[in-house]
Amino acid sequence: MLCILQSVFVFWSQYLIGFFCSCLDYKNNNIDWYIFKSMTIYVCIGNICGAMLAASIQRGVLERVFGVFLFVISFYMFF
Repeated sequence: MLCILQSVFVFWSQYLIGFFCSCLDYKNNNIDWYIFKSMTIYVCIGNICGAMLAASIQRGVLERVFGVFLFVISFYMFF
């Protein structure tokens, strides 16, 4: 139970910090709205396609693909 509460606390604290930093960026006019709008469309499309792809792949295959992806990223970051 304690682990769940800690996870919820960490999630919401990071969410609130990100939200308030975004508000400060908006207030200081540090957001390029053209880039934001163009990225938002592709992020939404990518989320939907990624969710559909993950739902159609078997769990074992998805775990292996994700493991290889993490290994490649960690190898890249190490060197």
